[in-house]
Amino acid sequence: MLQLSKQHQACAAVDCDLTCHTGGLQQYINKLVQRKSPVSNTSGNLCDDSNGSISDFLGLPVSVQLQIFSYLSPKALCGVASVCRQYYILSCDEILWQRHLYKDVVTWNVLTNELNPDDKTDLPAKQIYQTCSQQFQHKNLEYYPVIRQISTIIKTLISWRPPKVVMFGPGLESSATKCVLGKMLYDTSLFQITGLVPGRSGGIGAGIDLRIKSRRFTLITLYSNTERVREQYPTKNCVANNRMLAQDGDGTIYLTSAMGEVARSANAFVFVVDASDRNEYALRNSSYDSLLSAVVTPQTGSSCAPLLVVAAAINNAPNSVSAIEVTRNLKLNKILNPWQVHMVDIANLGGISAAFEWVLEQAH
Repeated sequence: MLQLSKQHQACAAVDCDLTCHTGGLQQYINKLVQRKSPVSNTSGNLCDDSNGSISDFLGLPVSVQLQIFSYLSPKALCGVASVCRQYYILSCDEILWQRHLYKDVVTWNVLTNELNPDDKTDLPAKQIYQTCSQQFQHKNLEYYPVIRQISTIIKTLISWRPPKVVMFGPGLESSATKCVLGKMLYDTSLFQITGLVPGRSGGIGAGIDLRIKSRRFTLITLYSNTERVREQYPTKNCVANNRMLAQDGDGTIYLTSAMGEVARSANAFVFVVDASDRNEYALRNSSYDSLLSAVVTPQTGSSCAPLLVVAAAINNAPNSVSAIEVTRNLKLNKILNPWQVHMVDIANLGGISAAFEWVLEQAH
């Protein structure tokens, strides 16, 4: 944290009165950007402007300048970096970006194995933020919309068989989030049912053919047990009364032979967790990673199948679990498969369409 001397605090207080308290700090910085003169930033002067506004600002102590810059958003910091060399230095301050990263990472609704901030700790905080934040990701993706569409069409034509997507997880059985699957099947504006796929004896491996936009896939849903058993023997332990799993004498959890066959035939996995209640999630998350690793593991022959983690919660609910917390609790950095954590709104399934488009594209 920045520590200001009494003199610097006085300067900061005066400056805040002129700009921040009236909501004018952002406008003040914007005016400086608009007024900048086309002078070379490689000259001896750090900044040079004809009207003296920038020079007045740079006359303040550096600690006060940083204090003022701390009120800027990440996008604003990137914007003012082009004003002059001293602004660039201020806008790249490591502590400023660490604050933004710490505060904003819990608001990011999408994280992937390639854009996981926990795996990029060797980079400066600004670079981590720009690489992993959605607001900067979307800007980069917009450059190649036509190429992505053509690539998707080609992949669909080559892979004529619809991919098998295995959906499982405690979120399908939680009273707060089990409605996700029902809404997927009955909301025709998102998914359209095109047929049924028979399973083995006992119904294991049976699925539903679905279409989302131009993509077709077979959805196979796995539950820990029948609904009657789940209601009769509720448990926080993912292994107890779970017909999908078995446990050896060393405590290692593995799939039963029938479930193992289903997992080996999968082209993608969707793991649903109930992220709507932080307190309830804390009671269960110790066994979530064991269940996940038992299904998505190299021993099943599916180490390349993509994994989508649907974190179902009420949008903007104060007690919901963030995507970064789900990522850490599931220890996804240890999984070899390509993965994505996507927050999905329980009320309207906001985010589910983009989430399934990602996993289906990866499955092809």
